[in-house]
Amino acid sequence: MIRLDLKGHKGMGKKIAFIGSSGGNLYKQGGNNLPAMMKEICGQTKAADMEIVFVQYVLASGSLDNVDSDSKATLYTWNGTEVQAVFQGTLTEVNVEAAKVDAELAKKIDDGEIDGVMFVSASPDGANRQAMEACARTKIPMAGTGGSGVALTQNMGCNVLSASGTTGTTNRTRAVAFTTALAKKFNSNRYLCNCS
Repeated sequence: MIRLDLKGHKGMGKKIAFIGSSGGNLYKQGGNNLPAMMKEICGQTKAADMEIVFVQYVLASGSLDNVDSDSKATLYTWNGTEVQAVFQGTLTEVNVEAAKVDAELAKKIDDGEIDGVMFVSASPDGANRQAMEACARTKIPMAGTGGSGVALTQNMGCNVLSASGTTGTTNRTRAVAFTTALAKKFNSNRYLCNCS
């Protein structure tokens, strides 16, 4: 289990979901270190009066450019206070479990319980399909990275406010870009980059 010290993170304004996978290039640019990535994202969202309330993240044993369906992977979710590993197995097995978590998120989006979505190396035609379809239906704001996943997300009609490839990004630059885009959409004048 990955424990993060996020005291004071609960009870903020806008409720944000974070989804995706360790990806191809992302794996080499911070995606293989979920605690560090979540520390950056939670630090920035907290500074903007946003709260991470849902996580669905597939961490593969290597870059998705170089693994196969039998490679080891782990599914992480958010238990309300911390990121936790909830299932380990082959990538195929993990994707099946991730689809169940995806369905939970899609319902929350449809029910208006999620205000925005941040995504990295997402799979709009796979483990993130149902949530992406809900985002397209509801037009909630999104921000993300991951070339092919971003393109598919935009083609679905999702309201993607900030999008880029992964190459050249860091955990911090992604967190700042995602939070800035959503803060502007939510008309939050209180966000000042937490970059110390």
